[in-house]
Amino acid sequence: MQRSLSSPPSNPSELKLRSFADSVKFDHFLALTDETGMLQHAKFGVPDRRLGYTTDDNARALVVSTFQCDFELDRKWAVLAGRFLAFLVGMQRTDGRLHNFMSYSREVRDDLDSGDHLGRALWATGCVVDSHLPAEVRATAKEVFDKALPWAFHSTSPRAWAHAIKGLSRYVSHFAEDSNAKQNLSQLVKRLVMLYEGNRSEGWRWFENVLSYENWRIPESLIEAYLVGGDSLEVAEESLRYLINIEFMQDVLVPVGSEGWYVRNGARAEFDQLPVETGSAVETLVIAAKATGSSAYWDLALQALEWYHGRNLKKARVYDEDSGACYDGISPAGLNLNKGAESTLSYLLAVARIRSILLDKA
Repeated sequence: MQRSLSSPPSNPSELKLRSFADSVKFDHFLALTDETGMLQHAKFGVPDRRLGYTTDDNARALVVSTFQCDFELDRKWAVLAGRFLAFLVGMQRTDGRLHNFMSYSREVRDDLDSGDHLGRALWATGCVVDSHLPAEVRATAKEVFDKALPWAFHSTSPRAWAHAIKGLSRYVSHFAEDSNAKQNLSQLVKRLVMLYEGNRSEGWRWFENVLSYENWRIPESLIEAYLVGGDSLEVAEESLRYLINIEFMQDVLVPVGSEGWYVRNGARAEFDQLPVETGSAVETLVIAAKATGSSAYWDLALQALEWYHGRNLKKARVYDEDSGACYDGISPAGLNLNKGAESTLSYLLAVARIRSILLDKA
């Protein structure tokens, strides 16, 4: 059984976004998933077992599965969510820290740190806590979350903080009386606000001296915190407007390129353009539409999602409508023809967020 909207979207952009979301496919998502979890890479469209698994991708896959379970109320998604959660459990040490890389033979291959993967694990388990998944799955996610959260304060990465804020916002939404969770959320928000105030200037409205990877997650997290009672909307919107001005050119999304990024007072790289940046743009813009009621954000979200469907500098179709896979990016020469987990998950997360916001509006 699948939940449906009780009323049509109020805006043409919303209607088109809904049509994209309703036609999404999960063939490649399932092809990348085995009994251990989600494989990290694919050689063209074939899963590449040589490169194993990551906490990053399994956390993202857990978010997708959790949303899908909430949408469809179908046990198959609960089973998949349990598999991805089990991967995170296996990657977490008794002190709460998580490894990121595992080989195909299930050997852990990295040192421990409090990097972005820890933030993504907090995001994913926070989503599970605030979901319709079975009680034992939610209880396991809460245990992973509670053990990992203190390490977010050891991190110096604003993206790790942002993902932790996203998870905490869902946690607070579910445990509204948990004053400790609210305090932790407030502390992480303050860290981002202080970072912003320390780096912003007349011509630079950003949290760091460089625009790099998954930039949109930072203002998105502040909007998420605002929606559960935070006071971070002003900084979120100011930085979001700046990012929109940087990455939208004549109604086309042009993500900051990974070959050099955009360093303050330097030249902005146009390529390679990565789907993970585009997907986070879509998610941020639709949550901004929810928080502010501005239809302009829906229009921008549509332009961003259409990047996957050929509305980009190369007019290349990044999303494969037959399999639900995404190519790994756009280079000066055209598409990167591999279809890895991060790229495919970026699209699935984007359309999941669209559906969740439209259902919430119904």
